[in-house]
Amino acid sequence: MTETERPPPGDESAFRHRMQLAACSLIVIVVSIWILEKFKDLLQPLFIAVFIGYILLPLHHWLMARRAPSWLANCLIVAMIFGGFFVLGAIVAGSVDQFKKNWPDYEKRADKLLQRTLKTLEVDEWDTARISDYLPEEASVDQVMAGLAKLGSFFGGLVVTFVYFLFLVAERASLKNRLSRAFGAKQSDNVLEVAATINRNISQYLAVKTVNGLFAATLTLIVLFVFGVDFYMLWALLTFVLNYIPYLGSMAAVVLPVMVSVLMFDSLWAVAIIAVLLVGIQEVIGVVVEPRMAGRRIGVSPLLIILSLSFWGILWGIVGMILAVPLLVVTKAVLENIPQTRPIAIMMSNE
Repeated sequence: MTETERPPPGDESAFRHRMQLAACSLIVIVVSIWILEKFKDLLQPLFIAVFIGYILLPLHHWLMARRAPSWLANCLIVAMIFGGFFVLGAIVAGSVDQFKKNWPDYEKRADKLLQRTLKTLEVDEWDTARISDYLPEEASVDQVMAGLAKLGSFFGGLVVTFVYFLFLVAERASLKNRLSRAFGAKQSDNVLEVAATINRNISQYLAVKTVNGLFAATLTLIVLFVFGVDFYMLWALLTFVLNYIPYLGSMAAVVLPVMVSVLMFDSLWAVAIIAVLLVGIQEVIGVVVEPRMAGRRIGVSPLLIILSLSFWGILWGIVGMILAVPLLVVTKAVLENIPQTRPIAIMMSNE
């Protein structure tokens, strides 16, 4: 390379700095993913505790606005969480017991449905077909029960989350003073300003999701109760929880109770009506109610939301999918407040 072709020293130094920054960022990302996977049993309850804290933050502000002392507001919220965990455990335990009792009936109805389908398709020996013939050998009621047990263990893990939540509430009171002493008044004000932006964005998003989830769960409960679908309390609970998962959650909330309805009712019209009503509830809330309540979107690309759901779903399962969008909002808010990373935040937006 001749002297005329050699890049100026300043440009070469800037290029080297960018390459070093990119390499360090890649190392940090890889190490972070490894830590998240390796210590997920420790980190998941902590993340869920923060998630619950954001959900209950508007309630705390509402109680404080009505001149309730901070300690009283915290005690009421803690009592409400404890009662909620107790109700969740009772619903899951009752549903598991009922499912075990109802399994023989479900298997018989599944055999009849299979035989009817094979007869329509004019398959030979349709009258001797059994659903067990089309399932893997290891598939049995024990396998299904194991899946429900995992759901029960998820709610059981909320006890650890509850402990984390108590300590987070206790730490919150002295956080501002400690930041001021650690970084100085000016720097701590900047950190608190960024945190306030993050809190505002997440609180707005979760408040809308929570209200709409309660609305969808209530309507789902009414529909399933009227038609006498088994485990209607569990399906309503799952509808509320899955509402926090954009796009995919609403589909899962409809599919599960409809599958049980297929095994319960001989009339396909009843199943079709239940499916139409449940889909209608999700569509009205997702397309009409939620955009009006949100006022403005979360400002993140829908493609990025899908990728985030896929990443966190692979890493942490359903817990990761619930936390995916709040963590994405946090990441975008942090990047927006750092001059060097602001272009990345702009690329993440959908505006």
